[in-house]
Amino acid sequence: MSILITNSNITYGQSTSIILQDLTNIVVTPMDSVASIVYNINAIIITVVPTISTLYTIYGIDALSNVVEFNETIYVLPIVLAQTENNSTIIPFGTPVTLIAYAGSSYLWYPETYLNTTTGSTVVCTPLDEITYTVQITDPFGNINITYITISIMKELQFTPSNPTVYQSNLLNISVNDISSNVDNNLITYTWTPTTSKYLPEYCANIKYGNTIRLHPEKNLEFIVDAYDSNNTLLISSPIKIQVIEKPMNILDFDILPYRLSTYILERNLIKLREELIKDLVLSQKIINFYYTTLQTAYRMEWTDKNGMPFKIKWLTNYQIYNDSSEMVISFKQEWKFFKYINNNQTRQNYTKSNFAFLLNTVNSIYLEHPQKIYLIQENR
Repeated sequence: MSILITNSNITYGQSTSIILQDLTNIVVTPMDSVASIVYNINAIIITVVPTISTLYTIYGIDALSNVVEFNETIYVLPIVLAQTENNSTIIPFGTPVTLIAYAGSSYLWYPETYLNTTTGSTVVCTPLDEITYTVQITDPFGNINITYITISIMKELQFTPSNPTVYQSNLLNISVNDISSNVDNNLITYTWTPTTSKYLPEYCANIKYGNTIRLHPEKNLEFIVDAYDSNNTLLISSPIKIQVIEKPMNILDFDILPYRLSTYILERNLIKLREELIKDLVLSQKIINFYYTTLQTAYRMEWTDKNGMPFKIKWLTNYQIYNDSSEMVISFKQEWKFFKYINNNQTRQNYTKSNFAFLLNTVNSIYLEHPQKIYLIQENR
């Protein structure tokens, strides 16, 4: 009779084989980790997959019909895994991760930093910085193995808001912090480079600086944000995408109102609105010109050559106040769509849904002799 062990020292999760010759009626204990027993012409192959160091007792009958007993110990070297997607040991900052040690009967973890416990096969850590844990694992035979696991922090910048979305041309404030670095955020310098200009010289690339930027974006944007320490060493680089939504006409219908008249318009206070319009003849003229010249022209052009110019509003608007902007400019598309909105939301059953239509109707009632004939507004001085 002969016996051969493929490998008596394996790592957790591996298998090994015990090969026997000249024996029959094989019995193996324990059986729970025996994967298979294969009888060949010349040998018997016992494949085992132990999860912990195990002493196997094997019984058999030799050629002389004697019962033979012998013991074989398979030692299992431990491992430690992070219970994350793909068993990655790189995790987002401040994210709890479960660490599991295998192939031991007792466990001791150190250091205790960020751990919920230092004993047991399973611990939970919530690291705020990269850390390496040492795990002392004792098997059933008193053998001690030392293994290590390093948890790294996924380098990332934290943006507020994290997924910025804004109406076209509205004010957007975005702030950034490097939450994965042990560098004081006050000592970090940030640069924001638009992806559309990353190959341009710095002086014309529209790069912005600081941990907060203010924008009035007209279309979708993406910035690459670089964080530098006080030695101008790049710490981390992250993208941030800004989604710009076409402004609904009901929002524009509020934004475009003259700021000082907006309360009277929203309250539909016709008396006070008329009083203020009569006092400010220049504003009334601007409103008339805007509707009958700019908007009507844009609407006609939309049905001809589909092209036109943006327009700068000539009075102080709600948009400028609430979005901290020095001016309000509406696009050609907004011009003809707004003309359509005004006329679709005119007075119905004594109520005018459109705010600007209510303003326009009030101006018309003061300065129009009859529809479509506009008096020249004379300054009453």
